[in-house]
Formats: sequence, structure tokens, C-alpha cells
Amino acid sequence: MDPTSSVHQHPKTVSSLEPDEEAQQHQEIHYAKGTTFSKTCFNMLNALSGIGILSISYALSEAGWAGLALLFLVAIVCCYTGILLQRCMDTDTNIQTYPDIADRAFGYYGQVILSVFFYLELYLVAIEFLILEGDNLAKLFPSLSFEVAGWTIERTQGFIILSALIILPTAFLRSLDLLAYVSASGILASLVVIASVTSSGLVDGVGFHSKGRALNPSGIPSAISLFAFCYCGHAVFPTICSSMKDRTKFSKVLILSFTISTLIYGSMGILGYLMYGEEVKSQVTLNLPNGKLSSKIAIYTTLINPFTKYALVVTPIASAIEDALPSTKSSSFFDFPMHMLPQAVWDLKDLQTGADVYMWDFRLDQLLWHCLGPTWASAKMTWAKLEGLAGPVASPKFIKS
Repeated sequence: MDPTSSVHQHPKTVSSLEPDEEAQQHQEIHYAKGTTFSKTCFNMLNALSGIGILSISYALSEAGWAGLALLFLVAIVCCYTGILLQRCMDTDTNIQTYPDIADRAFGYYGQVILSVFFYLELYLVAIEFLILEGDNLAKLFPSLSFEVAGWTIERTQGFIILSALIILPTAFLRSLDLLAYVSASGILASLVVIASVTSSGLVDGVGFHSKGRALNPSGIPSAISLFAFCYCGHAVFPTICSSMKDRTKFSKVLILSFTISTLIYGSMGILGYLMYGEEVKSQVTLNLPNGKLSSKIAIYTTLINPFTKYALVVTPIASAIEDALPSTKSSSFFDFPMHMLPQAVWDLKDLQTGADVYMWDFRLDQLLWHCLGPTWASAKMTWAKLEGLAGPVASPKFIKS
């Protein structure tokens, strides 16, 4: 065999690779982008800990001190089911969402049925956050009213609309790498609530004198349902896993996040139960003394959690809608290749020959194709027809630098 013949051989394309080689190449490409381990932990903790922290003391009062064992048991079960989700995703690198898993497990009709309930759940959770914000703000500002262009808006509805306008910008953060900073603020808000409740017990004269009861069998069902609500972030687990640079570390993210969130829930539950015992209300903030600084900080801080979770919940819905619409398959605003624009403009001064003009137009096509995708292709074909060319102009394939 001529040793020089290999020089003229074409390299393998992705489509001609063996399955193992293709999966390895996909993994190497995936490592070049995505969220880091720490940022993924922030997103996971934000998905697990939040609104449920206010009801954990009430759940503990329903089951008694034995409820702590139930809390740990529910945490272990939910963590294990999260690991099972990862194992399902590891069987195929193309699996990115819950519907993808359903398609592999139950076929097309199973995927459709699961998608309906899955996206409906996320949609209703997003609405729940807005309603929760509206109700809480209406109670904090009972004398405030809204009037727009002569129309009077009911106080709660006005705050719901206002909350939606404030939360809306976070929904444009498609990158979970950016959402990690929003998630970090949500985790900080949960810690501030715990610190405020602790301060109320130490400084404001509430104390930690309640002994509680060891076990209340009749309250176990209510306690388990509330504990399960605290760990109901599974809907966004595939999205968080898919966003990682290294998906093989997702199990470590799960174990670490569930451990930290369980410590947060357990601490809050013990504090609230020791402070108010069987008198603790469905939300521990309702028991806090009125007019105290620690109480105000705790109440106002609870308003932050829905803001930090909204984008995380909406992201799977937005991705599904964009994937279903061909016109939206182009890159998002945060993927805009700004580094190419100055170079394209700067090259204008060096144009001397027709070849220079052609190459500059080609680079400009690369830039616009990346940003506008099919829209730019359609515009090029239309322009070609208007010029009377024989056929449509092919849009260049963008090569990432």
C-alpha cells in the first residue's frame, strides 16, 4: 500500500464515526461548554430548597420528632430517583429532557402523554409563583391600589402583574450558567430566613422552650406530603444535568445538594418546632412577633425565592417551544458572536481586489447565519431571485472560532 495515499484520504465525518467514537466526540464537544460543578450545585440547591422551608416546622409538628426520620427517608428516596434519571440519560447522549426519556421508554404516544402533564405541571408552578407573590405583597401593602389609564386594578391582581413584569427579564436567561447567580441569591435568601427566625428566638424573647411530642401517627400522611413537596424539583433535573460540562458528575451534585438542603430543612424544622411547638402555623413566618426587625427581614426575604426559581421552572417550557418552531432555532442573544463584528468592520479598510470583497462578504455571511439562521438563508435566496440569478444562493456553514 502506498504510504502517501493516506494523505489524500478524507477525514472521517461525525456521521461516519462508529457509535462509541461518536459518543466520545459528542462528550468532548459537550465538555467545551456548559456549567461547572459549583454552578450546577447552585442551580440544584435552588430547585430543592425554597418555599418549602416555611412549612417544614408545621410538618414536623404534625408527625412529632419522629418526623425528622421521615424527612431523611424522603430525601434519600428522592435523591435515588434523581440518580435513576441520570442513568436513563446516560444510556443515550441525545437524551436531554423528560420527554426524551419517555420516548425511549414508552415510544411516541408515551412521550406525548408525559409531555402534556410535564409541561402543564411546570406551567402551573410558574403561575403559582406569581399568585404567591401577589398574595404576599397584597398583605404587606393593604392600602395600595392600582389605576392605569382610568382602569382600576384590584390590589392582588395588580401585584401579580407587577411581579410578572419584574420576573420576566430572568426568563430570558436561557443559559443555566448565568442562572446560577440568580440561584445563589435564592440560596442566600433561604439562609437569611433561617438566621432571622433564629434571631427572633434568641433576641425577641420567643425562646426555645417547647418540648413537642415524640410521635403523632395521625399526622404522618400530612408530614410525608409536605416533606415530598420540599424535594419536588425533579421536573428540572434533566435540564440541569444536560447543562453540565461533565454529566458524569451529576450524581455527586445530587448527593451534595440533597445533603445541604436536608440540613437546611432539618435546621429550620427544629428551630420552628422548638420555638412554637404544636402552635406553629402552616408558615412559620406567621408566628413571628409583629413589628420586630427580624420578623420583617424574614417576611420580605421570602418574597425573593419565587423570583429566583421562576426562570429555572420556565426554561424547559421555553426550550420545548423554541425547538418546535423552526424559526427560533437560531442562537439566542447571549450566544451572539460579538468578537466577529469588530473584525468584520475593521476589514472594510483593507478591501482592494474582488477576492477581498468576496471573502469579506463570506465572513459577513458567517456572522449573519449564526445570528439569524433560516431567516438569513431565506433573505439570501429572495435577493438572488431578484437579481435574476439561476438559483438560490447557498448560505455558508458557520464555523465556530
